[in-house]
Amino acid sequence: MLFPTPEEFHDGVDEPRNAKYRVDEFAGITAFPFTSVELSLLAVHPCVVALAEALLGTEDLRLYSAEAWAKYTGATDYDQRHHRDYLNHTVLVPTEDLAFRQVEKFLHLCDVPEELEPPHFVSKTRTKGVAALPNWLSRDERPDWYATEVSGTGPTGTVAAYSIGTFHRGTEFSGPRGARNTIHVNYRAAITEWANRNSWAKPVARARVVRLCRACLGPAALALWVPFPRPSVLVRGDPGGNGTA
Repeated sequence: MLFPTPEEFHDGVDEPRNAKYRVDEFAGITAFPFTSVELSLLAVHPCVVALAEALLGTEDLRLYSAEAWAKYTGATDYDQRHHRDYLNHTVLVPTEDLAFRQVEKFLHLCDVPEELEPPHFVSKTRTKGVAALPNWLSRDERPDWYATEVSGTGPTGTVAAYSIGTFHRGTEFSGPRGARNTIHVNYRAAITEWANRNSWAKPVARARVVRLCRACLGPAALALWVPFPRPSVLVRGDPGGNGTA
């Protein structure tokens, strides 16, 4: 097994193996490809690919990231503030242009009822026009979002799909001896060459726009570049030029 079973974890069958999951909420992530070929193939399952094609409007796709993720009741604090993932999925400001969109998906590898820490989402109809920064918003700052969030619960095989501009958050376990196993997959149109899970903030800050687009991001990036005094790739849509990636 790639991860400890709920029984193995909560009964302390192998505490050295369990220790990594107690470090923080992201410690249970295993990067693609996985030791299990069958699990790796789920990331490119025909149904998963077909959904990405339908949402992105193209058959010319790239899988730019895949992670298996295990979480356990009591291992660490999983409760998050609402946030968007664009800061570590792209070096350009998120766009609503269908040609350049990206899609994220959680694939449930087990039943995920409310007590087993499902992701919660806020409809983009409620967040339209929200500034690019700040990116993390608490319950006190946006109580209306937390009151109307949609839960990503579902049986084994459920796929919860959302964009990198969708506010969402991890929630806390409320059930005893629980575990939640998912695969997190990310697809983009092939033309969206700047979409990745790499951190390019420092080299991007010193690169000239044309050089960066030609060498790293591809020529299509020029169409989305906003001509602020400092590169919009760095300030992520902050016209004052005071934001950081």
